[in-house]
Amino acid sequence: YWFNRSSLENEREFELIGIILGAAIYNGVILDARFPHVVYKKLMGKPVGLDDLKRAFPEVGRSMQQLLDWERGAVEETFGLSMQVCYEEYGMKVMHDLMPKGGEIAVTGENRAEYVRLYVQYMLTGSVQRQFDAFVRGFHSVCGGDCLQLFRWEELELLICGSPVLDFEALER
Repeated sequence: YWFNRSSLENEREFELIGIILGAAIYNGVILDARFPHVVYKKLMGKPVGLDDLKRAFPEVGRSMQQLLDWERGAVEETFGLSMQVCYEEYGMKVMHDLMPKGGEIAVTGENRAEYVRLYVQYMLTGSVQRQFDAFVRGFHSVCGGDCLQLFRWEELELLICGSPVLDFEALER
């Protein structure tokens, strides 16, 4: 599950989901709710980047890596990108500038790394900031404090979801 940037839901509902996850940890209850790893990293205040985008959204991550690795010609003519993100929201095409006047700035071989950095930042943080902030607020209202810092983000995921791989042979041994 991931946050919908176009969600019109009340922030209180995202906060409630955070409270439920926090309560699950507090009470030792395993939930069947798989989030991309980036949610746990962000919950723990860890920085996220292109590798996280590749893991959470492989197709988009591969596209960004392809742009960075492009050596066969001019980036501007080949990709035709500007410093914007284009997405569909309720059947309408929406353009979001990644920087001031981003629609007027072409992505070139020189600025493509900056484009990828801004794109990743927008996708994993900026586009869902309102929803994620409410989620974190709810989570930390139950599981906040110093003791949470004892865990790595991978362990936090295990606390909430349990292990996705069950080794029954090891259990029998």
